[in-house]
Amino acid sequence: MQKEETVASDDPCSGLYPRVGELWDCAGEMAIVCGNRISEKGRIWLMAWNSGMSGRFRLPQMKLRDDRLSISMEAMVARLSEWARAGNAEAMWWLAWAHEGVNHPKSVWYYVAALRADPQAYRWAHERIVSDAYSATMCKDAPRPDLAFLQEIPEIQDAKILRDWASAVKMAENAVHHPAVKGEGALSGELVLCENCQNACEGEKSEVLVMGCFIPDGDLN
Repeated sequence: MQKEETVASDDPCSGLYPRVGELWDCAGEMAIVCGNRISEKGRIWLMAWNSGMSGRFRLPQMKLRDDRLSISMEAMVARLSEWARAGNAEAMWWLAWAHEGVNHPKSVWYYVAALRADPQAYRWAHERIVSDAYSATMCKDAPRPDLAFLQEIPEIQDAKILRDWASAVKMAENAVHHPAVKGEGALSGELVLCENCQNACEGEKSEVLVMGCFIPDGDLN
């Protein structure tokens, strides 16, 4: 008798609840979890670890892997950065979300890169990207940023969307978070998702930190 496969759970308090950075088998691919919550349709955002193909999948499609927790955040960022440099808009979008509240200019530039790379998919978020760029909500202990860099971004200044995503990705990679005012608490330079970005058993998620979840339904291949 064939052993029944263990699948993901929609209970946030379960040890089988899928979280950002975990590896699961799905649709014949080794996939990494990119979404930080399950949608109302019961789907979560995954990307194929070997190809970068993106989609939203139902939890029963996700099969447990022994190496589920083997990918570090640094390794995930490095892999998605490669995909972003190759023009993967979904990777740009995730990197933008991942740096929210930690490195503001890097986050904004990655959002702009995604907008340029796939305006059809992300045009809906243009106004929100501009609003969040100016509000600059930061994680605890992260200093508020100098917003002078926003003057350099055409998409922030008007409604026009350029197509040069590669230059936006380069700007994102080189972006440095400069505090607006000197104060206590400097950034360590290490990317660590703050508590609001992670799934929790109780409490509401920060709306600023769930943008990476809104990806159209699809398949990994």
